[in-house]
Amino acid sequence: MKKLFLPLYLIVRFHIVPRILLARKRVHALLARLSGHSPLMVNLGGGLFFRPRWLVLDHASPFYPFSSRYIDHDIDLFQSRTLPFESDSVDFYYSAHTLEHIPQEFCPGILSELHRTLKPGSAARLCMPDYDLIRKAGEDKDGAYFSQQRERGLTFEQAVVEQIATECIDRYSADDIAEAFRKMSPEEFADHFTGLASREVQKLEAGNHINWFNYQKLAKMLAEAGFGEIYLSAPQQSRFPQLRGSGGWLTSGNFFETKRMLGIDTTHADRSLFVEAVKS
Repeated sequence: MKKLFLPLYLIVRFHIVPRILLARKRVHALLARLSGHSPLMVNLGGGLFFRPRWLVLDHASPFYPFSSRYIDHDIDLFQSRTLPFESDSVDFYYSAHTLEHIPQEFCPGILSELHRTLKPGSAARLCMPDYDLIRKAGEDKDGAYFSQQRERGLTFEQAVVEQIATECIDRYSADDIAEAFRKMSPEEFADHFTGLASREVQKLEAGNHINWFNYQKLAKMLAEAGFGEIYLSAPQQSRFPQLRGSGGWLTSGNFFETKRMLGIDTTHADRSLFVEAVKS
């Protein structure tokens, strides 16, 4: 029975439900245009994201082979130097668990583009794994935090690397990683392994992590990109109503994981860093 149920579940979750939500999203977009009130709100790296009145900017790579019909702007952030929006034209950006998949050398340019294209007074909300929490879990040997990694036989130090530079755990021994963990500062350790991680492998295995962020690092990068007001936030605590919401009644029960398709701050909220930056 389970063998028969699983294919049906996958078909409904990844084919039928997305099509229904996409149709709903398009109806909302049409109504917004007819009303003359159609704000430009963009989810950077949103994938299967169907929140009404939001556009999705993502890349349908071989690793993420979802249909391009679900992406409003298919942009490879490893290649493009600009975002496809006019200066001072975007009302809001939201990006959840995307920048940790992008090598550090590309991220300052991406943040600068967010600043260029946002309207004055508008904001970008960014969330990603919090390296400070990851590092502390490694130092404390927190088996609950790293339960999946421990089940796969990783040491606590390897588990930290897996969360910031996934590809490196296959190329560096547990002893080498443990020695670096002892000798280097947390920031030096993170920069060391994210710098060593293969960029070519990352293009093929886009689900790997290849970057790290804590509030201090991200705030500094956002300030350098031109943002004037930067502050730490929390799940569902945005000062902007458009950047809040679990997805409404359609996510009740979350059987098909529709919270990720419709909600804000619904991915690993207890382990994530939430930061907002407002363009002056």
